[in-house]
Amino acid sequence: MIIGCGDEASNNSTPDSFDRVTFLTYYADSLIIPEYAKLNREVGELKISIERFASSSDEQSLKNAQIAWHEAYMQWQNCSSFDFGPAQGNFGTLSEDIGTFPSTITGSQSKKGIEEYIASGDNSLSNFARDTRGFLGIEYLLFESDDNEVVRKFQSAEGEKRKAYLIAITNDIVTKINEVYTKWSQYRSKFIENNGTDAGSSTSELYNEFVKSFEALKNYKYGLPAGKRPGQTKSEPDKVEGFYSGSSFETSRKHWETIQRLWQGKTTNGYDGIGFEEYVASTVTGKDLVLSTQVQIKSVNDAFNSFPNNITLSQAITTNEPSVETINTELQKMTRFLKSDMSSLLGISITYSSGDGD
Repeated sequence: MIIGCGDEASNNSTPDSFDRVTFLTYYADSLIIPEYAKLNREVGELKISIERFASSSDEQSLKNAQIAWHEAYMQWQNCSSFDFGPAQGNFGTLSEDIGTFPSTITGSQSKKGIEEYIASGDNSLSNFARDTRGFLGIEYLLFESDDNEVVRKFQSAEGEKRKAYLIAITNDIVTKINEVYTKWSQYRSKFIENNGTDAGSSTSELYNEFVKSFEALKNYKYGLPAGKRPGQTKSEPDKVEGFYSGSSFETSRKHWETIQRLWQGKTTNGYDGIGFEEYVASTVTGKDLVLSTQVQIKSVNDAFNSFPNNITLSQAITTNEPSVETINTELQKMTRFLKSDMSSLLGISITYSSGDGD
């Protein structure tokens, strides 16, 4: 999911008095590395649960694997905004490799889906079909139907191929996350030392990935399934994140909470340190932007709080639930504060591109 907005150079600069070394050190040591460490542990538990399910293929082991998947994927929401540095691979980013959705289940002559890879026994993953693996590929295999049917498929004559593919894509996630987490221990010093604001600096990369992550939430977790993206003529509720597990709203809300924490500089334990909020406040007119941003953050929180607790996001889109429109609208309003205004005041250019038009 590659998102963003056109190259926007800014003409306002932040006073040199702001301590970016302390700022970057805090983000590395309190917001980035600890969350990758927890994600590394969670996917380790997921691997164990998947292997046990593959071995026994009963409903209890399936349920345990589903729970482990949910916990690992929720933790991924705390890390997906850090798609730079060690998360940048030779052929794409960590988010692209393990977080692409919607999954392609049944493909075509030119493009295979998950079921074709399983049927052919191709577990090599030596392709760019990222929508056939990753967290959402595992989700499909564990949640595609009711538990009885899922177990039946894994116990069938073709079950061994299904197990092999599930284990392969799980191992792929574990390997990639472990690599990123391990590399951060070496990258940390470089991240803190590269404390300018020019393109390629740590401050620029951190900020740009923060905004990209916000726009992934806005454009693809809400805009796409709600039918709001360019070229769409109707809603497509089956394109929500976490369609098969019914976790779309929960994961998207977790994603928003992460964006909010990164703006505030808060850890998952609630400690409020030096964040973008303080960075913006250090500029000449930054305190006004902080206040207006806080107001809009509350509006987004109110929109999320208005979502009914008895239906999934895809069901809400299907029934034209107005709370979906409200969330989408408030996220759109948030763009100005986190993107154009913030970029201008901090003197940091938007260095990625998209067709958003905002």
